[in-house]
Amino acid sequence: MRRRASLVLLALAVFCAAMAPTLRWYAFPRLAKIPANQYQETVLEARPATLLNYSTLKAEKVDKITIIQTLKGNVEESRRIERDAGRDVVVWDALAYVTGPDGKMVSQVPERYVFDAHTQDPVHATGESVDGDPVRREGIEFKFPFLTEKRDYQYFDAQTRTAAPIHYKGTRTFRGMEVYYFEQTIPWTEVPMPKTMPVKGITPRSSPTRASPAGTRPRACSGSSRSPEPPSTARRSTRKNSATPGS
Repeated sequence: MRRRASLVLLALAVFCAAMAPTLRWYAFPRLAKIPANQYQETVLEARPATLLNYSTLKAEKVDKITIIQTLKGNVEESRRIERDAGRDVVVWDALAYVTGPDGKMVSQVPERYVFDAHTQDPVHATGESVDGDPVRREGIEFKFPFLTEKRDYQYFDAQTRTAAPIHYKGTRTFRGMEVYYFEQTIPWTEVPMPKTMPVKGITPRSSPTRASPAGTRPRACSGSSRSPEPPSTARRSTRKNSATPGS
């Protein structure tokens, strides 16, 4: 009886060893997926910071700027797009809500991000947008792929509506956990003013614009109030992201 049990266990071990590559290279890519109904909220702070005062359109040094970023899965839209795309799709309705040191709104920018539930590759579909403007994303945004690799990725920057490399810079320890560290630098770029601003009577089409002081991070403007086009702001920033190995 013991001999028979030993043979059964040995056969099971051989079977598991033979199936291991299949689980890694066949089953995992199909089973690992982001749920369509995911919801998350992230709070980011900059201390100190430079802020554009929309009432005066001048850059001001402030103690703190807070960005509250929410991501909410839109299950109904995911199912609609999946029917046409023929694959598992996730639709995230995102909102970046920026407040000043007094807690009052500075700006808010909504997004709709459509991507493959398994690979995180963008899926181009009607409704893909930033601040109400249609966009065609290239590269990842918000989340790195499962089994993140030690290499550069293309990462979409919502404010400039462009993708640029985000460079792998090595491993670091974050709260006791080893993570991959990535860094992306966005050069000075003209970007649209947010469509929702806190000052009554000031809109992207009615507000004057001005040039950004060199070397600052505020959204300072350039142009003329007589222009029929929405004014733009100048932006330069460095994005720093961490990804957990195997996430």
